[in-house]
Amino acid sequence: MLTIRLQRGGKRNTAHYKVVLAKKTAANQKQFVEIMGSYNPHTKELTIRNQERLDYWINEQHVELSETVHNLFVTKELIKDKKVKSFTIPKKEVVAEE
Repeated sequence: MLTIRLQRGGKRNTAHYKVVLAKKTAANQKQFVEIMGSYNPHTKELTIRNQERLDYWINEQHVELSETVHNLFVTKELIKDKKVKSFTIPKKEVVAEE
């Protein structure tokens, strides 16, 4: 199963990301099938290499998007949808004292 997700690159404190098509079970920094584009979080610049290839994978092949990429595409108006919650902070369990 394939998914479109971010792959981190860059130096410490100066991250940039590649938007890649990869197997869902593949390691985050290792294998990918195709590079779709790049994202610079410091300038908020999203660059898509080939819009036709992106449309092919999303619309025709129905490839799943990660939550972060989904929200990024909604913000940049590449897809029309609502944002999804991508991260939740787990709550600590309260231990009852006797």
